[in-house]
Amino acid sequence: MESKSTDTLEPLVVRRSRLRAFVTAVVAAVLAVAAVWFALNAETGLERLFAVSMAIFFGFAAAFAVLFGFERTPVIEVDEEGIVDRGSPVRVGRLRWEEVKRVEGKVVGRQPILVILVYRPQRFIVDLPPDQREAAEEAIQRHGTPLVIPWSGFDRRIEDVVERAEEFRRVSQERRK
Repeated sequence: MESKSTDTLEPLVVRRSRLRAFVTAVVAAVLAVAAVWFALNAETGLERLFAVSMAIFFGFAAAFAVLFGFERTPVIEVDEEGIVDRGSPVRVGRLRWEEVKRVEGKVVGRQPILVILVYRPQRFIVDLPPDQREAAEEAIQRHGTPLVIPWSGFDRRIEDVVERAEEFRRVSQERRK
């Protein structure tokens, strides 16, 4: 098996899926319209109040889903320097390959997750607020790292990210030797 140089490896950028956001927006908009219709045809004031509140709720949900669909900030970036994490609860930013043991995809229950195993996991949770620190410590106990990203609603397959990250990590290790 021949090793690839970083010249032939393309950086990988993972963003949230626009399709999922727009499907959510369409469903919420349809429910808002149905609630408006129900409000117009309601027989009692209580039914009308309930329908109007549902129309407002689903209207806001549709608006937020549309805005979420236009948000294109990368969640994960994988390149020759390391991984940029903006998706885990810890959100450490740039992780250099020297800090990363391994990147793997797991399935917990039915939820796929991306796990970035690091050499010193405790150092990432020192400056976190107490509620995030507790979640990060639980992730360390369950997965050995606080850098756990639930994989849903992204525009790349988890297998592609794991493969590219491991290629970059392997090339980085070979360069250090």
